[in-house]
Amino acid sequence: SSPFFSNPPAPFLYINQPYCYNNAAVDLDGDSLVYSLITPMTSNSTTVTYIPPYTALQPVTSVPAMTLNTATGDLCMTPTMLEVTVLALLVQEYRFGFLIGSTMRDIQVNTIAGTDLLPNTDGINSTGIYSDTIPEGCAYTFTTTTTDADGAQNLTLTSNVAAAIPGATFISSGGSRPTGTFNWTPGPGDVSNTPHVFVSRLRDNACPVNGEEYKAWALTVIEYSALFTSSAPACVNQPVNFY
Repeated sequence: SSPFFSNPPAPFLYINQPYCYNNAAVDLDGDSLVYSLITPMTSNSTTVTYIPPYTALQPVTSVPAMTLNTATGDLCMTPTMLEVTVLALLVQEYRFGFLIGSTMRDIQVNTIAGTDLLPNTDGINSTGIYSDTIPEGCAYTFTTTTTDADGAQNLTLTSNVAAAIPGATFISSGGSRPTGTFNWTPGPGDVSNTPHVFVSRLRDNACPVNGEEYKAWALTVIEYSALFTSSAPACVNQPVNFY
C-alpha cells in the first residue's frame, strides 16, 4: 500500500507565532517513511518558479527558518508576513532499506493576522518530549495535558493513532482542556530501528479560523533482553546467583 495523508492539506498560520504542521502520513504495511521538500508542479512537466528569496526548501517567510523533520514529518515555522505560498512534500517508502514507492502532496499555506493564541500539548507525561524507546511485550502508557492562554476557548484533541499504530489507543478525556492518554503493548513484530509515529491534532474554537497544533509522537520498539553474569561456574542441579 502506498502512504496516504490523514490530515487536511491547507493550514492557516497566524503570523509571529511558532507553528508546526504535520500531514500525518500513514503506511498500512508498516514500512519506513522519509519526508523531504520538493518543488511543486504546475503541470506534469513544469515546476513552480519561486521568486527569490523564496525556494522549495524555504517557501515561507519565517524567523527562524522553516524546518522539516525527515523522520516524523513535522514542518515547523514562525511566519512573519501575510502571504499565500505553496510547497510540496515528498514521502518515500522504504522496506529493508530499499525504496519501494513514494507519494507527494502540494500544500497551499495561508498566513493570517489575528489575536488567537495557539493551544499546545506538553509532551509525554508533561516532559516536553515527544519521543521514547520502549521494550516489546511490555505495556506502555503516557498522558499529555493541553493548555491554551485564551481561557474562554474550548479545545478538541484527536489523533490518527488507529491507522498509524494498529493496536494502540489515544483517548481524549474531553472537556475544555482535554488530557490525552496513550496505551500500547508492542509485539515482537513491532521491533524496529525506525520509530512508530502517530500525530495528534489539537484545535481551539477561535473564530473565524480555529487555532491548531499538530504533534508527531515517535516510539521506537526494542527487543526485551538482558545480560547476566554468574558469580561461579554453573554445575548441574546446583543453584547459581546472577547479577
